[in-house]
Amino acid sequence: MKVDIETIKTRSPYKDLFPLDKSLINDLANQIELDGFNEPESIIFQYIKNIGYVVVYGHMTLEACKRAGLIHVEATRIDFDESEEAVEYAKEFHKKRSQASTKKTPAPVDESAETEEEYIERRSLDYAKQIGDQLRLAGFESEQIKYVLSLVEV
Repeated sequence: MKVDIETIKTRSPYKDLFPLDKSLINDLANQIELDGFNEPESIIFQYIKNIGYVVVYGHMTLEACKRAGLIHVEATRIDFDESEEAVEYAKEFHKKRSQASTKKTPAPVDESAETEEEYIERRSLDYAKQIGDQLRLAGFESEQIKYVLSLVEV
């Protein structure tokens, strides 16, 4: 599910389950800037009445997405009956992901690394798409969005 990153909140007890590793967050943010982000299972959230969307699992990933400048993020919504159930789910999910990550084989090195110019162009297009999505959500017509984006030099 695609969610506006600013609508997802962090709250206790979930945000206190796992320590935030700033170095890992920075590394992940850099990776997201290079490769984008499309892992909805990395952020699990639920809807809580009178609060809104609250992250149950994936606080570091959410922070990395924010640092990478994303406006929307793919995430998975699971509504739990009790907060204890959500806490147990987060702990079990973390355990499974940790075990899976230790079994992964390293990805092959891409010999055709993009140039700085290609990177800038790709990121500019990503940002333009995000801006277009935001304008669409704000109610602007397609022609208006095209006009606004045409004013931006790449």
